[in-house]
Amino acid sequence: SADKQSRWEKSLKPDSNRHWSPEEDQLIHLSLDQSSKPEIKRSDKSRHNRVEKKKDDKNFKPDVIGFKDGEPQSVPAPTGQGTKFDGKLYFDLGRIGDFRYKSTSEDFKERFAISIWINPESGNAGSIITKMPDKADEHEAGMPRTGGWGLFFMDGKVHFNMVREWGYDGYRAETENSLPVNQWHHVMLLFDGTQPYNRVNLYVDGLRQTLKINQGNFHLYWGLPGTPLRLGAGGGADMRFKGAMSDLRIYTRIPEDDEIAVLACREPLDKIAGKDA
Repeated sequence: SADKQSRWEKSLKPDSNRHWSPEEDQLIHLSLDQSSKPEIKRSDKSRHNRVEKKKDDKNFKPDVIGFKDGEPQSVPAPTGQGTKFDGKLYFDLGRIGDFRYKSTSEDFKERFAISIWINPESGNAGSIITKMPDKADEHEAGMPRTGGWGLFFMDGKVHFNMVREWGYDGYRAETENSLPVNQWHHVMLLFDGTQPYNRVNLYVDGLRQTLKINQGNFHLYWGLPGTPLRLGAGGGADMRFKGAMSDLRIYTRIPEDDEIAVLACREPLDKIAGKDA
């Protein structure tokens, strides 16, 4: 109503730089601002959640969460602040987000989404977020030839891989269109394992992208529960991200079209409300 709109606008401070984002079924939020502490919520599927110590497991080692291989530097971002990644620095989120897929089982037909702002330094900026070994003995077209899932920025395009065995069982795709570098882009991945064909969609700056499928014979992906989820790393040292990133969000559902538009919006709430920043 008009009254609710007016009260909402009055609640915003003139210097506010807040952004609204959907939180329903949000598994992970990492703002990548000065605090850089991930907000983790529990999923109803245990494999999505952080690995926990089992009773009488004397060899269990807790995850060490945080930035590794360098000191983070803050940079301006559409959401307020982001972090500069120099080709060495990455953020270790620990053993979490073990998404899986099995074409013959409803229990393993995952539905998840990843939202993140990226500012790639070059056309081969590297790994955005991955759950895969941080090494690769071989590469193909610049991509690490290894199992696991991940989002990448290579050859000026956004790539998504979810691979059990390279060339035999997995899904690999990239955007047909290249993106300008040295500027901020919002990237959104939707994976809907319940769909028989159109399981993967990639959005850039709120627009759905046409995909080039590099491998489509996808039947089974068991996951990598013992492998950390890494932001800015995965697939080897040469894949460390170069550029800046901000506001990672991972959902265990498929966001609606209007939510995708909100996540890709560069304007803070006060500007949306018609106020001067």
